[in-house]
Amino acid sequence: MRPFAVAAGRGRHFERLPRWPGKFLVGGDAALTLNPIYALGMTAAGLGALTLEACLRAQRHQRPRPAELAQCFHTRLAEATAGLWRTVMREDHTGR
Repeated sequence: MRPFAVAAGRGRHFERLPRWPGKFLVGGDAALTLNPIYALGMTAAGLGALTLEACLRAQRHQRPRPAELAQCFHTRLAEATAGLWRTVMREDHTGR
């Protein structure tokens, strides 16, 4: 059995891209990687699912616009997971 090697947390800011390729969403560990010792990965995944649902609902009565959906999703995902990121980074830097 090998121990799990934890790399530093990693957050990618897809919401800051000047242009976004349509029909492409990034979520889960590809968008936000958290130290597994804090057991927040499923919380982040759940927030991602709720965020996607909210963005899809916001566009349900409109003609589908993939680029707008992607911008909505990435912006809201960054907002929804910001608290998790701050918590993990604070704990990692204060020595638990």
